[in-house]
Amino acid sequence: MKKIFTLISLVLIILLSSCNNSLTDEQIADNLLNNLNKLDIPTEVTDDFILETKVSYDEYTVDIIWSSNNEAITINNNKAIVTQTDTTQEVILTANITYNEENRNAIFNIAVLPLNTSILPSDVTYTGYYSDMTGSFNNYDDFFTTLNSIVVDTHTNHLTYKEVWDVLSESDAYDENNVECIYTGMLIDINARDGSGNTDNGRVWNREHVWAKSHGFDDESYTAYSDAHHLRASEKNINSSRNNSYFDEVTNPTNSDEYGNKWTGSVFEPRDEVKGDVARMLFYMVTRYHDNTLTLTLDNTGSYGSSPTLGKLDTLVKWHYEDPVSETEIKRNEVVYTYQGNRNPYIDHPEFVYYLYEDESKELGVTENNVLEKVSQEVEEDTTVSELISDIEALRDKTITLEDKELLDSLKSRYDALTYADKTKITNYDLLSSKIEEYEALLGYNNVEYDLTTFPGNGTSYLKNTTATINGISFYASNHGTGNGFILGSNNNNYIKPDDKYNVSNWSNFSVLEFNVNNLVRLTFDITVLYKGIDDLNFLVSSDGINYTLLDTLEIAEGDNVFYSFTTPYSGYLAIVITGSTPRMGMNNFILTYVD
Repeated sequence: MKKIFTLISLVLIILLSSCNNSLTDEQIADNLLNNLNKLDIPTEVTDDFILETKVSYDEYTVDIIWSSNNEAITINNNKAIVTQTDTTQEVILTANITYNEENRNAIFNIAVLPLNTSILPSDVTYTGYYSDMTGSFNNYDDFFTTLNSIVVDTHTNHLTYKEVWDVLSESDAYDENNVECIYTGMLIDINARDGSGNTDNGRVWNREHVWAKSHGFDDESYTAYSDAHHLRASEKNINSSRNNSYFDEVTNPTNSDEYGNKWTGSVFEPRDEVKGDVARMLFYMVTRYHDNTLTLTLDNTGSYGSSPTLGKLDTLVKWHYEDPVSETEIKRNEVVYTYQGNRNPYIDHPEFVYYLYEDESKELGVTENNVLEKVSQEVEEDTTVSELISDIEALRDKTITLEDKELLDSLKSRYDALTYADKTKITNYDLLSSKIEEYEALLGYNNVEYDLTTFPGNGTSYLKNTTATINGISFYASNHGTGNGFILGSNNNNYIKPDDKYNVSNWSNFSVLEFNVNNLVRLTFDITVLYKGIDDLNFLVSSDGINYTLLDTLEIAEGDNVFYSFTTPYSGYLAIVITGSTPRMGMNNFILTYVD
């Protein structure tokens, strides 16, 4: 039986061998060519790539001989070496194989893309300041040169370093009294400039070169030294900590702070809220300062010394996409524009970063479609502000009547809905305010405004459980006047403890304004400073000034404008109370609106 099985197996082997041997050399070559045509060869390239050197069919394997008809791709062993030029190069790669005497060729068409294929789409229309950016650019150099010309040519006023103080006092102002520091978000008195002799509770602010001046322009003779587009208000100590470090993400910091900054001796990672701001300022500097005098560059070397180079580029591009343009940046851009004449294009058009740093953007998975989704097919001027200015101006010669309530409410609502940056553009808001006052006068309203900026004089304090009366209003619990205006509460913990008078047992410490009113319709005040240790702002009412009932509780934030209206004119005692562990709140004005 074993002999029979062996004989059958031998017959099968012979038959199979006979079948394979029945293929002609021509058929084998055709099958090899069929597999050759299936090779994964790119159709568009910018970088070198590897070529297969052999192709197989069944047990047959032959060598592949590659050739190119264009020097844009040359062959070196198994490597296709790509050389880009300013234009797209069409290349034919030929793969040749030979089996016995049968010769076959496979043809692969490849496009070698031009250098820096950053091409703005021709169907996007840029107007006004960026009108020269309309149209397709065949390469990165043309795009960059055009943008560079716009930013340089419009930089008509070169600031002195001394003038930068005044610019930052406006561009980086949080309100009329304080600047907001870039790395900490800390609010510091505008007048507490480094070197002025003034301080804000021991703190001062100075002019931070976001592109550290030691990296290329450590002399005031350079325009870059005083370019406000990259100079920011910064609390002095954190500015010293940053020093001239380059920017990158720090995994093992030697230092950190409560604001989210981390750093080593050479690398600084700012808090998340301003990472995109930093990136866009550095992108501006590269675009603005590219000439015979100074050429600034961003790269990833991590070794910068005193050269006009900074980084890290990959990280900065990442931060740009992770932390989009903010209202603060928009406001700054507008203010600096009024002083210097030029703008930061990466704030106005964040999509330009894609064309400036295309490779880095693509490594993050960002595509051209991603960035262009945020750009309309025709970039039109936003008419929201201009239309509101025009509609307010139409009130100038108008006599206000009781029938104008809906019109005035609508204009006020449109103004309130604007961003902070756009509100600064409404140059005739005072006209709207005066017309609202005319309307309220018809209703018998009477505004009584208390100017608290000099209350009642710098340094005057009222300790806990004592009372000061200013213009009929009683102030309790260490309220005092400073150069910044009135502060409700003090920094020495002299606060009133809970008592039965206010009938709220779960409060900790609190400070209070308490006064008697007759036919009060509305009260208005602005919070210029909000110190730590505050829980809530509360409104309480009383018929006798002895026992109070809680009317309402509000969450508040620094910079809030507080408007509180009564459904019917209120008469009696009113208390405004801030509660918390160390409650303090600054105000500059206080308006009570009565009906006669």
